[in-house]
Amino acid sequence: HFPFEPFFFAAVGAAVFMGVVMKLPLTAVVLALELTFDYNILVATGVSVVLVGYLTSFHFDIRKKYVTQAEETTDTVK
Repeated sequence: HFPFEPFFFAAVGAAVFMGVVMKLPLTAVVLALELTFDYNILVATGVSVVLVGYLTSFHFDIRKKYVTQAEETTDTVK
């Protein structure tokens, strides 16, 4: 018998999705806390947001907008 309810997995998944897509990891952790009212979910959500955020930025080569604009202006100056 598994001690967790499926709701916790859904709450963590929703928080991780929001944290990665919107790039708001702390807000995602707070959202998971507000949804579940359980402090035990904080570690799982925090680790998941950091891990999934790193993997998506590594796989899709996502960079911040101002860094990309700075690289473009450097390329056009040369």
